[in-house]
Amino acid sequence: YLGEYEKAIEYGQKALECLRDAGLKATNPYRNMADCYSSMGQYEKAIECYLKAIEEMDYDEKAAYDNIVDLYMSLGDYENAKLAAQKAKSEYDYQQVLVEIELRKGNVEKAFQIAKDSLRLCEDTKSYAKGLHDLAEWYGNMFDSMEKAIEYNIKSLEVAEGCLSYQYERDVYSRIVMDSLYIGKEVDNKYKKKIEEYIKDFETNLEDTLNFLRLRP
Repeated sequence: YLGEYEKAIEYGQKALECLRDAGLKATNPYRNMADCYSSMGQYEKAIECYLKAIEEMDYDEKAAYDNIVDLYMSLGDYENAKLAAQKAKSEYDYQQVLVEIELRKGNVEKAFQIAKDSLRLCEDTKSYAKGLHDLAEWYGNMFDSMEKAIEYNIKSLEVAEGCLSYQYERDVYSRIVMDSLYIGKEVDNKYKKKIEEYIKDFETNLEDTLNFLRLRP
């Protein structure tokens, strides 16, 4: 029922009636109707359906509250967004919701301070490495401080010790090199070599893809 949300909601309500008549709990209708209401921009009704889905044990509670957080954020109801986030997220993720709220309010400095303070709440090496990279993005994109951005991205790689994905690691190396070039800073040879490796991998993958396409009938 892509694009026919009202019709999908109507079918969902009929499904609920059938389940209730049979003395059964709802297995999907509330979740599906919530998704439809959300797509239609009827966020209050979507929240209501997600909450009913939780009551019916129809939906993973964390996933439902994650959606509810997003919906309250869309409504600009930040207090309820924070309450929902407390039910669904780790302490670190909850702090990231606070960061997003402050950004939406235009409080950039306050948002940055929360982001920086929340780094201590990271639960594992991977999260900590990503948190350092996020701070590097703050310095580079929000404060135009490329030296700090480079510093934090280098820290991210040092902490990661190979636990980051190939793509994530590639992006961090690329940012270090680009930011260094942007401010006229000498790029360390080890970062240059990494970028050369990524380019070589890309060329190899591109050639393999082209060869595959040539072999297709």
